[in-house]
Amino acid sequence: MKPFSDEDWQALRPWLDRALELTDAERTSWLSELHLSNPSIAADLEAFLEEDRALGRSGFLDRSPFDLTGSAAGARLGAYVLERQIGRGGMGTVWLARRADGRFEGTAAVKLLNVALMGRAGEERFRREGQVLATLAHPNIAHLIDAGVTEAGQPYLILEYVEGARLDAYCDERRLDPAARLALFLDVLAAVAHAHANLVVHRDIKPSNVLVRRDGAVKLVDFGIAKLIASGDAAPTELTREDGSALTPEYAAPEQVGGEPVTTATDVYSLGVLLHGVLTGRHPTADGAKTATEHFAALLTQEPVRLSEHVKAPRGTSPADADRRAALRGTTPDRLAKLYAGDLDNIVAKALRKAPAERYPTVEALGEDIRRHIRHEPVSVRSDSFGYRVRKFVRRNRVAVAAAAVAVISLIGGTTFAVRQMLVAERQRDRAEEAMRRSKTSTAFESLIFRLIPPGGAALTYRQLLDKGREALEKEYRSDPVSRIQLRIQFAQNYLRGNDAEAARTILAKAVEIADSIRDPAWGGRARCELADPYTQKGHADSALALVAAGRRQLTGVAEVEVGTLNACDLAEADALGDAGKPESAVVIHQRIVNRFVAQGDTTGSNYVYALNSHARMLNMAGRTREAMRTASRLLEAAHGGVPDDPEAAEVLAYNASVGYDLLGEYVAERALLRGEIGRGTGANPDGRPSTLLAYTYAATLLELQQLDSAAVWFNRVLERPGALDPLRAYVAHQGLAAIAFARKRPDEAAAQLARGTDELAKFVKSPAPIVRSTIARFRIRSAGAHGDGEPLRTAVRAALDSAGYTPRTNRLVMLRPLLEAATVLIRAGAFDDAAGYATDFVALATADSLALRQSGLVGRGLFLHARAALGRGDSAGARALLGRSIAPLGYGLGADHPIVVGARALRDSLGR
Repeated sequence: MKPFSDEDWQALRPWLDRALELTDAERTSWLSELHLSNPSIAADLEAFLEEDRALGRSGFLDRSPFDLTGSAAGARLGAYVLERQIGRGGMGTVWLARRADGRFEGTAAVKLLNVALMGRAGEERFRREGQVLATLAHPNIAHLIDAGVTEAGQPYLILEYVEGARLDAYCDERRLDPAARLALFLDVLAAVAHAHANLVVHRDIKPSNVLVRRDGAVKLVDFGIAKLIASGDAAPTELTREDGSALTPEYAAPEQVGGEPVTTATDVYSLGVLLHGVLTGRHPTADGAKTATEHFAALLTQEPVRLSEHVKAPRGTSPADADRRAALRGTTPDRLAKLYAGDLDNIVAKALRKAPAERYPTVEALGEDIRRHIRHEPVSVRSDSFGYRVRKFVRRNRVAVAAAAVAVISLIGGTTFAVRQMLVAERQRDRAEEAMRRSKTSTAFESLIFRLIPPGGAALTYRQLLDKGREALEKEYRSDPVSRIQLRIQFAQNYLRGNDAEAARTILAKAVEIADSIRDPAWGGRARCELADPYTQKGHADSALALVAAGRRQLTGVAEVEVGTLNACDLAEADALGDAGKPESAVVIHQRIVNRFVAQGDTTGSNYVYALNSHARMLNMAGRTREAMRTASRLLEAAHGGVPDDPEAAEVLAYNASVGYDLLGEYVAERALLRGEIGRGTGANPDGRPSTLLAYTYAATLLELQQLDSAAVWFNRVLERPGALDPLRAYVAHQGLAAIAFARKRPDEAAAQLARGTDELAKFVKSPAPIVRSTIARFRIRSAGAHGDGEPLRTAVRAALDSAGYTPRTNRLVMLRPLLEAATVLIRAGAFDDAAGYATDFVALATADSLALRQSGLVGRGLFLHARAALGRGDSAGARALLGRSIAPLGYGLGADHPIVVGARALRDSLGR
């Protein structure tokens, strides 16, 4: 065989990948076609394959890659022994291996770098695959177990072994209908979305890289040509250039063939081809193509055939073939065409647009349209006509529609969807609390708002709609005082969701006045309980509790109080008690609400879920974090199963679960949770990007783990959406970027971020809620530590803690961060006695339960700070003992490679064991 230059190899490699995937019979036919279209490549490829066959006849491939005189079967890599070769590709060979270290039984797939790629660039590609896989932790992605280099210098990866069938074969063998195929495809999307969330593009999505196990679990495999998404316009590295040509012709995107940049939109296109094939059994642009050249030509010149057209008998095929393909999907061609016409046609067509900018902006957006289609809701790629919305409403509500007039259905269908669009655009985490108190006047409220939408005019913001709705309320319901009270409560809840407590207070005060004027004790009591909420949000817990008490007094004269009113008063009292520093009392009241649902047998609806969620939140505030976490985990599982049927429920519950991990100091687990939720599209915005809430929380978690580059990316993503971000989180996001800049020794950049954060903080000065006071105190302490020392610093720290309501046994949620900051800055300033006291208080607050002593990164940090303070006071023995206790919780909570963990070990070792 002739020697191959780098250029020769780069031209040949994608064709070799394709050839090695084919059977001998398929390869012979394929090479014949290739000789006609590209004789030079075909000749080189045949020469390479003949050399490969010669080596195979000589037994070369049966020899160990690390000992060319021995057999590969039985060779050992780490804890695994190779058993048999199960796959080959242009990049390497794959072996089935079995664990043999006696710790436990298990199999794995071992990938060895091809001998032809043993040069520096080949090893670099192989290492990159390992790095990519190591960042991904998702149930639908085959995970990396280990990586290393053999004694002979051959790199290898040990991967999860997936015993399953390729996606299309699995579906056809079981004759799955389109609904079942879409369900599996959504799992594929969740895996790709997770990869994209971790800045990884797969670039080779095809049926053979999507395996389905016997139990129906989907696994995305082979990130061998994945590429970390580059930012900016940096010149391509050698690695990027070499990987750029690796593709599978049938599933390549136009930009891959044209040599244009590869982005997440590339995976969207490949997913579109995959979905088209799974649903029809045909290729959208090159059905029947036999060579890569034919595929490339069709890709660039042919428009994709629509699903509904492709399931019939297109030109060049027989009706019998169409019948056979439809039978594999449990139906007939005509029924398939009817099923695919409309939404699915448009969804797949958008994914297959030739221009990347015209496709779905994200994988999450593609998945959301598929989910909306499954739920019979309007999808983004269909024109939003009134008739279309009505048809979707009718499909979703067949039983109710059968008993109602068509005119009423049309009004409610249009209203509900229009308002839902607005609510999605303005989502806030307190939506969960609002839903439990939703009154029977929801339809009237939505109708009122809907009538304010200017047809064909400029779009109004949600706040503008609320303001206009308040004006319309008095005119339309002038003679109906009860409806005015109900609708005022509805408006107030929406203002509270937007953090406008003053507007809510004004509206509800008028509701109280109206109820008193008509001498209605039921609505007078309800309105007073609702009025307590804005006072709690403004930090006036005493006033809120007084209002609840007044409301309850009025309700004593009501023969039968509605459950919604009982819950509203209980919830208002619990929130006020939590704000007043009495979370244990609030827990009792929340439990009463939960018990009320159980007594009524209502334990599957949204309201019960929201009540249980509130209970978990208050358990957190009461320091019963482990109990709260168990509840949050159950709730999150229920939300993933569709209970409640609310697109925002999983987002709120995931956030609350992450708060639990944060309070427990288990940041590695928190990162895994948030990665998984962002990967599955939880809380995604209409544009497909993760919600501000989850993005902000993920950024803060990455900062705790000192993953500065990734944290900076996510903080900046948060700040790109100012309209969806409250000032406090904007402030903390800027502070996070400032902390990153300080760590990178960029003081000017840090100062600029601090200044921006201060501007955001100025918007919050009128909101003295405890968590707000806590955040402000934390950064006051940090600022004091940067500008002072000695007695002035100690005084400033104490004043900042006092402003947050500090006592040694105060609320954990409020005081953990300020205490940690206080101990840190005082140690740096040499105030070791004060630092030791604050560190002791911090450990006491951070120790939520006995597990925290082994698992909490917070407990570990407190012990580490206490050890540094002890060392500063000259107590080496005490410092050594504290360091010994800190290592285990630090490693579990922060990860073994975290700088604090490394520093604690080094300090302990320097003091001796």
